[in-house]
Amino acid sequence: MKRQLLALLLLAFAAGAAAAAEETAWDAQRPEFRFFTEKRHFTQETWDQLPAADREDALATVRDAAQQRQDAVHREYETAAARWDLQQARQLTDRYTAAEVRAVQIWVGPEHAQALGRKVSTVRAALAKAAGEGLNDADAAALQPYLQPQAITELRSLKAAEALRLQAAGQFSKHELPRKTVDATVAGVSGALSGDVNRNMAKAFDGNLAGGNADEAATAGKYALPKGALNGAVAGLSAQTGAFVAANTAAALGTPRTTSASTVKSAAPASLDEAGRAKSTAWTSDAYGITVKTAYGDKAFRDPTEAEAYIRTLPPSVIKEVKLYGHGSPGIQTVGPASYDAGSTAQLLKGKMVDGGLVQFVGCNTASIGDASLNPATGLSIAARRLLYFSVPYWSDRINGTPSEQAKQQWEKEWNADLARDTSIGLASNNNVIVCGYRTFGLVPGRLPVLTRILGTQEDTDPTLVIGKKVCYQNGREVPAP
Repeated sequence: MKRQLLALLLLAFAAGAAAAAEETAWDAQRPEFRFFTEKRHFTQETWDQLPAADREDALATVRDAAQQRQDAVHREYETAAARWDLQQARQLTDRYTAAEVRAVQIWVGPEHAQALGRKVSTVRAALAKAAGEGLNDADAAALQPYLQPQAITELRSLKAAEALRLQAAGQFSKHELPRKTVDATVAGVSGALSGDVNRNMAKAFDGNLAGGNADEAATAGKYALPKGALNGAVAGLSAQTGAFVAANTAAALGTPRTTSASTVKSAAPASLDEAGRAKSTAWTSDAYGITVKTAYGDKAFRDPTEAEAYIRTLPPSVIKEVKLYGHGSPGIQTVGPASYDAGSTAQLLKGKMVDGGLVQFVGCNTASIGDASLNPATGLSIAARRLLYFSVPYWSDRINGTPSEQAKQQWEKEWNADLARDTSIGLASNNNVIVCGYRTFGLVPGRLPVLTRILGTQEDTDPTLVIGKKVCYQNGREVPAP
């Protein structure tokens, strides 16, 4: 009897082992094995050579990641398979490289991957041809399965638009800032600052004077930027550049400034002009706002709280672009009374942006300074940022008794914060959103005193022109500006 029982137990164990081995056999349809294939962890041959216990461990390790990857690829493929607008056509033809098409083949199927490959190559060729020789009827017909009708119309008009742009550029060149004016401005600013900034950069800007002695604050005073030098630099910039812009902007533009966005105000204005907009009588600028572009149209908000409320009412994956216009500093963008950091911006826009959507922080110093530059204007901007956002708060803390090392560590983290990059990381799970900011201080001609009154830009919600060094990020990596 005991022998029969032992034999039965051995048979049961063997059956269980066979079932376990069968359960862990290579199955190309399971998410875990698709994941192995994409990541090149295993092939069927190398999998079959694994001991049973190692197979179970490998499956358990990737189970959650495989399911997430499957959901992500299928979600992205829905957008890829739909008809694209022009912005999507440009972004997705760049995005869907051979590696991305291979992922579709693994997770969605070879037929779908082949269809997507044909779509990408057809649209990519059309984009190149549209800006050159232009598209004909046959090209437009070939694009119909892939692009929205409006996108095909826009592509067919690119050649004519490019010709008009070149013609306009020739007209505008008559009113460009003369090189000698720019050179004189930069030279004047650099000369006014160089004696104090260049001699004492390492000492005053970096806090290297800190030695724990009671006379530090007094010692630092001799390295401070003289008020006269700073005022002279700003006056030189305003006088030489502002005067020329004021005299030539109207002639260069040729037509009154218009916008297609509807402006929403927080309160009814006291008086309205015939266009129904508030007419400011100020000679200085108070321009700021949030512009939201969706498939439903464009809306420009003067009141940031109304813009936030509008964004929250929108369905997922509908916003094409958000522009936050105001004043910036490292890590922060203000829009009138509101301020936005990377966390609050990502939280507001999470899930709302279309694939490859665009977020723009239109404010000074909303990106890090980046690599070293020989451009004197960029160097000046970097020096000014270091002064305003490191040296001034550092010495303020030192005067108030903060230990030198503590103050230095605090402001070293703050002075070069990158709002654009950090926001793009916060939105990394939201359809490859691109986030842009400025490495430098930005000059907005429409904000210059007196000129703002001439152009009627006192309360603009969107600048016509920003002179500054722009940088863009996608998922935390620097990418070309769209």
